[in-house]
Amino acid sequence: VGQNGIQSGRTAAGLMGEIIGEKGQVVVISGHISNPSLNNRARGFQSEIMDEFPEIELIHTRYSYDDDWVAGKIVEELIEQYPNLSGIYITGPAVKGICEALEKLGSIKVIGNDFLSENKKWMEKGVINFLIGQDAYVQGYEPVMILFRLFLDHKEPKEEYQYTEIVIKTKYNM
Repeated sequence: VGQNGIQSGRTAAGLMGEIIGEKGQVVVISGHISNPSLNNRARGFQSEIMDEFPEIELIHTRYSYDDDWVAGKIVEELIEQYPNLSGIYITGPAVKGICEALEKLGSIKVIGNDFLSENKKWMEKGVINFLIGQDAYVQGYEPVMILFRLFLDHKEPKEEYQYTEIVIKTKYNM
């Protein structure tokens, strides 16, 4: 029970294409290279950008290893190497480091994942444009109910995977 990471990344790509005008340079900043959920988000984003927004240049994914300092340095280097950088998709942690580095720049569009308090703070400040979330309640409740139905009613789940709804928030509907 959880988010379909590939679909979440595709959703972020669609939003990014809309807000940067279907042209520009974008990069994915992710956590650990070994995290399958974050990799799925990145893969979904990259494939949707290539398929639907061929005028957008994808810069190779950077990994912050969930470290705010590393994430901030990545942003500083990206801005130096790519002065026309239009957008950043953050698949996971280290949002604070990225946003602190971007706070002064304002012109780079940012899409992140998860409705964490740190992420909400940066969205309220206007650094993050969109957050993509998942239904945390269902993620906690439904696995228990699957086990309950299995043990007490002997009912197997209908599907191997149950995906939660992908929710898009802005500072206006948070």
